[in-house]
Amino acid sequence: MIILNMGIPRSGTVWAFNVFRAVWQAAGVEFRTEQWNSEPEVKARLPGISMAEHVLIHTHDLTPDLAALARRPGVRSFFSYRDPRDVVVSQMKLHDVPFDIAVQMTAFAYQSLPGAMNLPGITFLPYEHVVAHSPALIFQMATRLDILLNHHTVNQIAESNSLERHRRAMDLLNHGPTEARNTGIDSLNTGVREIRYWKTSLITDRHIQSGRSGRWRDELTLEQQQQVCSVFAAVIKSLGFDADEVGSGQTRAKAA
Repeated sequence: MIILNMGIPRSGTVWAFNVFRAVWQAAGVEFRTEQWNSEPEVKARLPGISMAEHVLIHTHDLTPDLAALARRPGVRSFFSYRDPRDVVVSQMKLHDVPFDIAVQMTAFAYQSLPGAMNLPGITFLPYEHVVAHSPALIFQMATRLDILLNHHTVNQIAESNSLERHRRAMDLLNHGPTEARNTGIDSLNTGVREIRYWKTSLITDRHIQSGRSGRWRDELTLEQQQQVCSVFAAVIKSLGFDADEVGSGQTRAKAA
């Protein structure tokens, strides 16, 4: 079986990646993992994927090659998404990029959504459910892999992949003993800064920021709020996010 662990960056794809690892480990499945960060990397690595093995692939861009792979028997596709306005804020913090660049990055990422919606049998993973209903989501993710987990195991997986646990891994990456920080770590140069991450879990040096939805109302200026609401109006409407609360976060901040 192949798991395609895809989605919008900063929307819980790494959380899902680690949940899939834990589910297969709980079921005693032998597997390997892949992380593909670009279309050339997809083209280079895809020929090495065999349908006879269990492979967990973490990626973001839904390229034509990945769409073709998703339609093959034995492939399970998952797509994580989040309010695009929150994604903009998170991208600004992760990459040290200005607002307009983060908007462009997020708009580009969301171009994958229509194609993902047309994939057969795809499962969507909303960020809000990751935060508020992770055990139920984990149970559903496992059943899509033809694995029925008992409630104790589900809760164990939810706890080991909680925001607090992932935050601890991030803190160890950033502030842990030198020997720990020099073991099992890789980096990715974005052209702006070097992002460091654990090779096994993919947790980065800025993996956990706020861990909440609606942060765009508090962290963007009123002008920026209006702009993201305009740019992503169609996505906001189609996915059912609140569309009429511009300025509410700023009002609360001033009142406090």
